[in-house]
Amino acid sequence: MMRACLFLLLAHGVAVAAPAALAEARERLDALEQLVGRAKSSDADLIAAIDAVGLACADVEGEPRERERFRDDAAAALLKALLVERVDKTTERNLRNDVQLAAARALRHVGPERAPRIMRALERHILRDRHYDVDPSFYEEV
Repeated sequence: MMRACLFLLLAHGVAVAAPAALAEARERLDALEQLVGRAKSSDADLIAAIDAVGLACADVEGEPRERERFRDDAAAALLKALLVERVDKTTERNLRNDVQLAAARALRHVGPERAPRIMRALERHILRDRHYDVDPSFYEEV
């Protein structure tokens, strides 16, 4: 119930405080991983889950080793969200551009030590020739 309320608040642009505990941050991460794994997840649900994980990365509490492990897992999930696509064959545009932009924004919170891995993923999956036209706003965000 609380997770659904949080996603609803985030979907409507309401700022929600970062989680106080690692367990809550893990719940947010699990929710994102489930949504990314489903092809029929709505953009609003994905964006809300991405924003929740981004907030969790920014200010998660716990032991340093556990926080870093969480941020590693969050970076992996956010990279998967960054690669989510639904291509319109007639316009050759990715209809999930907003989801990709949210994931790019959330990746800012995982820490600079993960930047090389993020850049490799971008180069391998996004910046090479695609079967759709990448929106210019995506390049600005990353």
